[in-house]
Amino acid sequence: MMRPCSLKLQFALLSAVLAVLALALAGAVLLPVIGHRQLRDLDQQLASDAKALLAIFANNEAAILTGAKGVVRGLLPPNLRLRYLEVESPDGRVLHRSGNLRGLDLKGEVGRMQTVLIAGRAARLRTSRQGGLVLHLGTRLGTIEKTQHDLEVSLLMVLPLVGLAAFGGGLILGQRAVRPITALTAAAETISTDRPGDRLPVPRTGDEVARLTEVLNRSFDRLQRAYEAAARFSADASHQLKTPLAVMRAGVDALGKRSGLAPEVHEEIEVLRRHSRRLTTMVDDLLLLAQVDAGRLELERGPSDLVPLLERAVEDMEVQATERNVAVVHAWPEALPCHADPRRVALILQNLCENAVKYTPSGGCIRCTAEVGLGEAEFRIANTGVAIAAAHREAIFERFHRSAAGENVPGYGLGLNIARELARAHGGDLVLADDDGEWTVFVLRLPFAPSG
Repeated sequence: MMRPCSLKLQFALLSAVLAVLALALAGAVLLPVIGHRQLRDLDQQLASDAKALLAIFANNEAAILTGAKGVVRGLLPPNLRLRYLEVESPDGRVLHRSGNLRGLDLKGEVGRMQTVLIAGRAARLRTSRQGGLVLHLGTRLGTIEKTQHDLEVSLLMVLPLVGLAAFGGGLILGQRAVRPITALTAAAETISTDRPGDRLPVPRTGDEVARLTEVLNRSFDRLQRAYEAAARFSADASHQLKTPLAVMRAGVDALGKRSGLAPEVHEEIEVLRRHSRRLTTMVDDLLLLAQVDAGRLELERGPSDLVPLLERAVEDMEVQATERNVAVVHAWPEALPCHADPRRVALILQNLCENAVKYTPSGGCIRCTAEVGLGEAEFRIANTGVAIAAAHREAIFERFHRSAAGENVPGYGLGLNIARELARAHGGDLVLADDDGEWTVFVLRLPFAPSG
């Protein structure tokens, strides 16, 4: 797919194209105008020369009509001796023909200017009559043709230079024009759910960019209000659901303890108990995410050892893995200091372990390792199973996302999102490090707290 060029480059290219087209159009208009002006001046000069010659010939008409050789040539002024000249008598007899005609006849209509070919070259011809003489006076158009040719060559040479100059100037102007937009883009990238109150700096130019910035800021205000309202609703709804769910679970537990109930009733009560626990877990997760979205998540961070948390999480995972015929191997140092909230980290590890067990097929393997990274405590959990499609590698961290591989896996798609949100709240991160079709590797990074 062809990569689109930047706005400033488009502006520069358009400037160059418009400059070249404008110059070409100007040349197309000016060249004929200049040629017409030169031709008009030449016609005036020929008319003046013809008038002057006829005045000279009028005083010597009798001698000229005799056809004596050299009479006309002797009467010609020096400045006209290089012109094409032919003099005829009233009966059409040629009385004089200049040598540069090489025997060619000049024929034209009296009183008119004409462009004719003489020896294969264009010439301008003026035919005049006075008394008994007909005068054909002409001159080559070489000077006009050379001027037109020089102008055309000059235009063709100048066009690329003008295009380059316009491109460079357009690039500079385009860069200056898009500089405010570049600044707005950089500022807009900093606005996120972590900093919803940030706004774009409004330029003091009062131009279209400033008005666009104001419109965008008003849109961000509306989005922030909608986002905060949704976060409050989610938090309030989750909080209000906790009490009825607790009452419902207590009631289901009380029903299960009654004696004399039929076996099928006990089965129905167990189903209700299982679903009520699942619903309670979902509400707790939603309440946690609502706190994250609203920026009200409280962490009790301090120096902590990650190893005991890992051991408890892996022990619980081994129980589930044994039921599914999944092997679990692990290795980590005796101590792994980190700066974190142990209760929240335990939830991250629980979600990662449950996710690994759910997506590891029977007979597969889960591998857990931990080590000290560059200023971080790093935990890796890898499991065999179906590869995660490239299109889903980032989407798996979205809320309620279920990939095709997990359509038949229990859960509601919040575990990885909660784990990553909690990791980032600690100043760390959770990433999908690798998926080569054999191993899927998640990496948890938490700020490292050196011992002592």
